Amino acid sequence: IMNEIKKIQDFLIQNYSNLGKIENIQLVDHKNLNSKNYFFTTKHFSFLLHNVLDSSKIQKMESMCKILFYCYKNKMKVPEPIKNKNNKFLSKKIFLTKFYSGNHYSGKQYELKDTAKHLALLHKSFLNNTISYNYKNSEKLYSIIKEKEIEDILKNNQNKSLVTPFDKLFLKNMDYLKILSVKFNKLSIPQKNIQLIHNDLHPENIIFSQKKLAVILDFGSIQKGNILEDIGFTSYRFASFNSKDISDIKKKINLFIENYVNFNEILID
Repeated sequence: IMNEIKKIQDFLIQNYSNLGKIENIQLVDHKNLNSKNYFFTTKHFSFLLHNVLDSSKIQKMESMCKILFYCYKNKMKVPEPIKNKNNKFLSKKIFLTKFYSGNHYSGKQYELKDTAKHLALLHKSFLNNTISYNYKNSEKLYSIIKEKEIEDILKNNQNKSLVTPFDKLFLKNMDYLKILSVKFNKLSIPQKNIQLIHNDLHPENIIFSQKKLAVILDFGSIQKGNILEDIGFTSYRFASFNSKDISDIKKKINLFIENYVNFNEILID
């Protein structure tokens, strides 16, 4: 690990001499298998170095950083990307952002409302951005379950010798899942809302500080999509945080949407 840290230090000195003396480099323990992150400080600021390990193209990552920089300049709560001595955001597949301290989402109502507000503002900023970004992710993060898939899971459960807590939860709510599956697979999602979206906003991708949203993180999955998908995915992940009560989750989703539409319009066909 010391040899690794030394290589990072040499890389920073070579490519980011504009930041000043580099101090206190540490490997960050996180769950993302697609990158390695390093925390370091200079005299006045703290930064994160992101070393991307997946198959993302440098052009895609540079465009992502340009969009983040545009959003940051327009007062959005996104991490500020840092340019290197060549006035680029990328050096190989490595980029830097400012470091933001605080806490992740804990389920408080003000956090839910603030998340909805800043997702709405972020969508507006994405829409006004003029930087070209037509890259698609190879992996779909979520999809609406089909009725046949529910039946297949049921058959699989019947053949299992060991029933897990998730199996019990599935069996308990199977009829409700079927109703939702039929309902949502018949829906026609309005195409008027297609634009850039975050595409992976969940409780670990938000930092709060002093009872306010400080920053939205992890823009590696951004792509063109329907803002309704972004709203639906985000509102459910936050509403179901530490909760299994369906009525409580519904109330929180409604609260999320009510606060979202205060700051951005949802177009309906």
